Amino acid sequence: MVRLTVMVKQLLRKEVILVNKLLKLLIERKLKDAGKALEKLELTMKEKEWSKGYFNALQGMSLALKSKDTRYIYLNQITTDDSKKIDNIRKKFLKQTQNSLHKDFDKGFFSAWSDYMKLLKNNIAQKRTSEDTSLLNY
Repeated sequence: MVRLTVMVKQLLRKEVILVNKLLKLLIERKLKDAGKALEKLELTMKEKEWSKGYFNALQGMSLALKSKDTRYIYLNQITTDDSKKIDNIRKKFLKQTQNSLHKDFDKGFFSAWSDYMKLLKNNIAQKRTSEDTSLLNY
């Protein structure tokens, strides 16, 4: 399990586990399972503004992937395996989580996006490692 640094402070351990699972399912485009995980998460999330923003972003990610509409900038256009590009996007989201002008809802929203990008980057690194290993075995 990848440690999602932004959200650890705001979520309970069981919520962190569910979020990690949900984000991984979204990255793998397993949308039916992601929908089930989202429903479970909704039952456990706290009623704080930060959590509402975080959950709202997760819902939006799920809906964007289901619709495959090109208007949804980040999810449907981030098909790159460029770790540096993903890291730059993540840094922009992280910056927003620390912006004192944003309310807690917004900070939660941007935190979810930052966590998604972190997992996406780690997923790319794992794919590269397994590809390198399979080439050695070929």
